[in-house]
Amino acid sequence: MSHSNSEHVELMIMLGVFNRVFKSGDWNQALWLISLFVNSCRYYVPRYPIFYPWIVKAVCERHAGLIEAAKTSYLEAGKTRADDQNRAGDQNVFGGLAAIHSDRDELNEAEECYLKAMACASDTSQDERFNYAVFLLEHQRLPPVPLPGPDSPACGDRNSPGALTHFLLSLDPCAFGEDLGKVMNAQGIVQYRLGNFATSEEIFLGVEKLGKDDTTTVLYRVLLLKRRGRLGEAVRLLEGKSSPTQERPGIDPVVLAEWLANLYLEQGNTAAAVRLYKERLLPPHRYNRESLVRYALIQLRFGDRAETESACREMLEGHAFGKPVTRRDFYWDGFANYLLGRRDRARYDHDRSGSYDVFYERYDESNS
Repeated sequence: MSHSNSEHVELMIMLGVFNRVFKSGDWNQALWLISLFVNSCRYYVPRYPIFYPWIVKAVCERHAGLIEAAKTSYLEAGKTRADDQNRAGDQNVFGGLAAIHSDRDELNEAEECYLKAMACASDTSQDERFNYAVFLLEHQRLPPVPLPGPDSPACGDRNSPGALTHFLLSLDPCAFGEDLGKVMNAQGIVQYRLGNFATSEEIFLGVEKLGKDDTTTVLYRVLLLKRRGRLGEAVRLLEGKSSPTQERPGIDPVVLAEWLANLYLEQGNTAAAVRLYKERLLPPHRYNRESLVRYALIQLRFGDRAETESACREMLEGHAFGKPVTRRDFYWDGFANYLLGRRDRARYDHDRSGSYDVFYERYDESNS
């Protein structure tokens, strides 16, 4: 690998600037910088097979919502290890591909990739097993199975639900550095699923106190408050955390605003829910397929058929989303078609979603 000192300095400067932007969570700018670095490496040192820059590029692309581009970058990273008998780092490739399959609701493919990632990792690495356990936890594939200990015969193999549950609860969050909050969140979710609500709440409050709270932390705090009948407090929590002024890495104000709108409806405060949608969850603001359909349902409930159809057409005929790709995309497209009276197309979309959720007729009953 031969290149001039000036070229080396240029590459290192690029990397330094990228690292600062990456930590800030500005994913579009980070993607531009890492793409510049990758292309510069290919120009200055074409014979040197870069690996981790491709991985980092894929991470940025995934955060920026460019799922297909992220998949391509992970595969490019894998190509650089094709001649390496040890296939060092392949757990990063399979782990990344697993996350992409998960984003696209391709859960069986995701689980297969997580298992491959664990097979590639060293015996002492906990990261891949942790990511696999969190994936199962998030997608309701890890039933709550309390165990007396890791060596108990009841654990079965190391990837059984019981063994993974014990593994998550036995982790020391402080050993995971910047992922401390993610580990504590996982432990809080496990305790919630086990019915240990006081312990779960203590964990999530601890995450917030450390400044490591994210969307998951907030939503489980909302669930815990609702369990205790403190709906008003849950509303105030979401009003604060979903504020655009509070947006930061890990906090998705769109998801939190959607939950807040639902809580307003539970309170019977329809005007506040509609106002929230119009101010923050509909064009030209950030929005998604689900938010448009849920807004359409609110309007349908109160007899505004014209506004219902307008929201559905905005989703299906606008240019914000493009063609549906994931099971989730097909489900919400089908819902919009259903509300527009296009029942055959709705059935087609629902079938394409792999029955992502129940068919839409149940909403006829709830709105009747």
